[in-house]
Amino acid sequence: MAGKLGKQVRLELVGEDTEVDKSVADELSDPLVHLVRNSLDHGLETAADRKQHGKGPEGYVRMSAQQEGNSIVIRVEDNGRGLQVEKIGEKAFEKGLVARAELEAMSPREVMNLIFLPGFSTADQVSD
Repeated sequence: MAGKLGKQVRLELVGEDTEVDKSVADELSDPLVHLVRNSLDHGLETAADRKQHGKGPEGYVRMSAQQEGNSIVIRVEDNGRGLQVEKIGEKAFEKGLVARAELEAMSPREVMNLIFLPGFSTADQVSD
């Protein structure tokens, strides 16, 4: 998928030996794939864009799992551009998810949380 998007990406897996019940792992599979795809689609820049911003051409997506007490903590992170608050707000407004006055009253964190609304995407087209 990264190649189709013109991006050079290294996938890092940390904590592969963390034990998870099979039924839990099955439930987590689709959401984790979705998070990695979001990093590729929205977070990581093309090699050319990364170079323009003083970054190396290759980005990374890191997925880690670790036991913390009775819980397992799973993180998916990348070294891309981060969330674009203005773009998120505009897309939410365009889709009728939030009124202009409501959007203008929101903190940056509240705007970022709009990404969790069902069906929300800033992509102009959906990737594979």
